[in-house]
Amino acid sequence: MIKTIIAKYRGRCAVSGAEINPGDEVQFDTATRKTWLAEPGDFDIRPDSDGSYLISISGNSYIRNKQGRCIDAPCCGCCTI
Repeated sequence: MIKTIIAKYRGRCAVSGAEINPGDEVQFDTATRKTWLAEPGDFDIRPDSDGSYLISISGNSYIRNKQGRCIDAPCCGCCTI
């Protein structure tokens, strides 16, 4: 589930690598625990019947399994988003 939140801590955008400062409005994925700077209309999530889902962020598409990892998991778990 993706939530729009206000950042409490400094960090890096998982999509662009830009700096996130306290007070910035960010998107947070509770499954992958990744945070990125984006407007709510910049992403789309489409669940599939097998529990996986397709995430589209700023024109890039990613497939995740039901645990929020890369579709090729189990792997090291260091997913890109």
